[in-house]
Amino acid sequence: MSAPFIFITTHRINDGKLQDYLNLNREYMEFLKANDPTLAEFHVYMNARQSEVSYIHVFTDAEMADTHVQAAGEWIGRGLEITETLRLEVYGGTPGPVLQQALTAQSGL
Repeated sequence: MSAPFIFITTHRINDGKLQDYLNLNREYMEFLKANDPTLAEFHVYMNARQSEVSYIHVFTDAEMADTHVQAAGEWIGRGLEITETLRLEVYGGTPGPVLQQALTAQSGL
């Protein structure tokens, strides 16, 4: 059995956007539960000041991560409008073309 493909993103919530973030995150979680069978595991952690959040996505392989990014693109885009991405981390393989494009778009991180 191969190692899972893990994608971790960490974001700073823009000033005055906490409630918008919380609402969007609730929608995102509902969407994932109903529509995204690609995730093997998914965890969200927020710091105590509620100013930063990290998403841990665990997939069986990089192809499933690409499928996820395509399916969840609307929510990801909306989230990027109210947050600043601080870190992107990939473990367990080489990103597929869709995820690689997202990483390249934020290559300054």
